[in-house]
Amino acid sequence: MQACVLTGVGTVVVEDRPRRVPAPHQVVVRVDAAGVCGTDVHQWEGTLPTEFPRVPGHDFAGTVVEVGASVATEVGARAVVKPSFPCEACDWCRRDAHEYCENKRLVGLWSDGCMTEYVAVPAVNLVPLPDGVSAEATANLEPFAVALNTMTRVQPAIGEWVVVLGCGPIGLAQISMAKLSGARVVAVDIRAEALSMGTTFGADHTVDAATDDVHAAVLELTGDGADIVIEAAGTQPTVESMVGLARKHGRLANVGIQTTMGHHDLVPFILKSSPSMGWAATAARASMRPVYG
Repeated sequence: MQACVLTGVGTVVVEDRPRRVPAPHQVVVRVDAAGVCGTDVHQWEGTLPTEFPRVPGHDFAGTVVEVGASVATEVGARAVVKPSFPCEACDWCRRDAHEYCENKRLVGLWSDGCMTEYVAVPAVNLVPLPDGVSAEATANLEPFAVALNTMTRVQPAIGEWVVVLGCGPIGLAQISMAKLSGARVVAVDIRAEALSMGTTFGADHTVDAATDDVHAAVLELTGDGADIVIEAAGTQPTVESMVGLARKHGRLANVGIQTTMGHHDLVPFILKSSPSMGWAATAARASMRPVYG
């Protein structure tokens, strides 16, 4: 089979590799559709530590073509794959509570990913696709499941102001879910094309951080700051701006992540009494099915 391989920073080659044989708890999935995530870009840029060579990619859907000895899934089943693979060795995994595995690893980062023709994956990571839902439509399902997790935690109310910092795939999904929750959404980015996408995904207002004063723009729109600020870029400037954009008692959510994202100063948190939530941007399997119905 052919695979797209990162051999170093900024270097990609296509290689012929043998197709994986499934372990007893695994299935082999033929990749029918895959998406490119910011994680893949950061690996290519060298801003996210990666062991090379590595087949990148973790957002994908496909068809089961081979099953392991202990798997009940049928060959031919269509599924989207939850990208954080459990260790199968900890107490949680031994209790079949794979969602709580403390050793989960993102495929494409810690092991070879989906930018290839076939991938061996744990059967517990399959989320079945119903008839009428295409692989292409669900290859990017994970960002929307992440956004659903975010909304569950920050609980936007109808009419509240939500500021989303960063309009990449994760940020666009946050915009969409916040708008579906009834919030008024402000999208912030430094790229005109990303802000245009933010509008397409439901943002009521956009702010170009490359040319505008984001703090002043948000205060002008909201009066005293946003009810919710979601950081989806993983950059030092966006992380450091979060507290200043929120009103007193505003809720903050860190979703973006990379090694250069900096840190929070705790004093503004204390002064504004702002609850902050942070989690790696991967979605629970249980959150993926509700996204498509």
